[in-house]
Amino acid sequence: MYDYKPVMDPAAIYADTMASSETAPVDGVNDPDLGQTNQYNTPLGKNLGTANLALGAIGTIGKLWSAWQAQKLAKEQFNFQKGVTNTNLANQIQTYNTRLSGLARIRGQMSGADPSTTQGYIQDNSLKDERRVT
Repeated sequence: MYDYKPVMDPAAIYADTMASSETAPVDGVNDPDLGQTNQYNTPLGKNLGTANLALGAIGTIGKLWSAWQAQKLAKEQFNFQKGVTNTNLANQIQTYNTRLSGLARIRGQMSGADPSTTQGYIQDNSLKDERRVT
């Protein structure tokens, strides 16, 4: 009633696969699984390696240019952030010194201290901006 076919022996399947891969050259252009049997089965023929080299070189040049642009952008961003940080630091130093001098003068007046003593205290305790060249 049913026509059963015998199952193939796995060793025979392996032997058939090995035989076919040994006869078909595999060099990156040919793929025996795709049915290609001659060595240069492409429109470029023997120039396929040269074309791959040229495309690789173009890709490398593009990556180098992209990296150079990224480096320029990073340098620009660093310089901008450095300027912002320097401005912030200068403002903080000025704010501290203004507050110090105001509190010292008030304290000096309340205690009846000599103004030169108050001015000496302010000069001794105020912050200096070492980044500026004077």
